[in-house]
Amino acid sequence: MPRRLLSFACLVVVLVGCARSGPVATTVGTAAGGTAAGTPDASATRPATASASPEASATPTPSAPARVDCTKLKCVALTFDDGPGPQTPTLLATLVDKKVPATFFLVGRMIKQHPATARRIAQTPGMTVANHTMIHPMLTRIAAARAAAEITDNTKLIQKTTGVKPRYFRPPYGLHNNRTDAVAKKLGQAVVLWSAGALDWQYDTPAKIVEVTLPQITPGAIVLAHDIHPWTIKAVPSLIAKLRAKGYTLVSLDDILRNPRAGNTYSRGLH
Repeated sequence: MPRRLLSFACLVVVLVGCARSGPVATTVGTAAGGTAAGTPDASATRPATASASPEASATPTPSAPARVDCTKLKCVALTFDDGPGPQTPTLLATLVDKKVPATFFLVGRMIKQHPATARRIAQTPGMTVANHTMIHPMLTRIAAARAAAEITDNTKLIQKTTGVKPRYFRPPYGLHNNRTDAVAKKLGQAVVLWSAGALDWQYDTPAKIVEVTLPQITPGAIVLAHDIHPWTIKAVPSLIAKLRAKGYTLVSLDDILRNPRAGNTYSRGLH
């Protein structure tokens, strides 16, 4: 080949290679993902200082988990309320490592403290962000307009912070009524309670949390825990291992509820 043509061909190759090495767009991926007696959804939320937050640490992001048929398997869904907290990234790393999906019911005031963690949850395949009001009030004991604002404003904040519109709503303390359910329905959110409580607002040791949670588990269980408590985060690996040893499959709310209707209330899933 003549030298001029050879030089021209090399230049074309270099230019094409540069064009392909430009910025790559990042796609934000989301995945699906009865009140237990005496189990308040305690938001004695202890907002921690930002300096204690490991938000800048790296968390591996796996591919989205395969869908599961919970009419054929013993399914359990893990849910975490009142965060994101300063140690939520540690919990998230554990869930990713164990290949366990989970749902995080976020409180607006905590999102404002840990926006990077809220975004990370939303961007991690298998994890779901959900609505838990702005400041965690008892919705049935405040004015209807204020209750509606609590639900609506947090929906907007979650969407603004994470880019994800939440499809699930959990009323603080499990307290809801027709008015709050109507707001959730308008926003396209199913009302999700729980059937098993970790009681981590009452007990502060990992072993005790696992001990009190396991007897409440039956197929279709939705577990309530709180990612604002360090003892809960430490309990999760053991809880996962013991559930799996009993033949349970850890799944998302999407799998365990399968096409829930907005405004309807669910405390258990398919079984």
